[in-house]
Amino acid sequence: MKIKDIKNKEVRDLAILIYREDRPNNTYSSTEIGETELEAAFVWKDTTKGHDYWYRIDQGSCEIEQRNYMSTYDFVDENKLHDKAVELFGKDWEAEDDLEQIEALLKHLGLNHYEVRFIETRSDYDMEVKFSEDKKRIEELETELRELKASIQNLIK
Repeated sequence: MKIKDIKNKEVRDLAILIYREDRPNNTYSSTEIGETELEAAFVWKDTTKGHDYWYRIDQGSCEIEQRNYMSTYDFVDENKLHDKAVELFGKDWEAEDDLEQIEALLKHLGLNHYEVRFIETRSDYDMEVKFSEDKKRIEELETELRELKASIQNLIK
């Protein structure tokens, strides 16, 4: 994905800012910035600050709205995920277990830091989808643990 293709203005502006910071004496053009692959602008994606923005990038023309949803259909429609739903569930898919399907879609999109839960309301909008700092931290700790295990294995050899 190129910087010019990022739908989220805040993330696009950040990518441009980072790209500019890496270039001495303003040696770039706006066309060059727009055509730059996103990964080049986000070379620091392995840092904590990078993670905070990297997971918000519009990977598949999707930025998940953190709010309550009525069904998987509602979630797919609101977040413009029809193509991804067809890719995951098949051409004639139907909403069945909404929580499981929404979680499966998030996982399919690589958005593992979202929490999906059923909430008691008087409304039909009883599924909450929100970003979870806890899930993000757990994934970071699991990655660190895997790296430590690999290091220990290398020391033992």
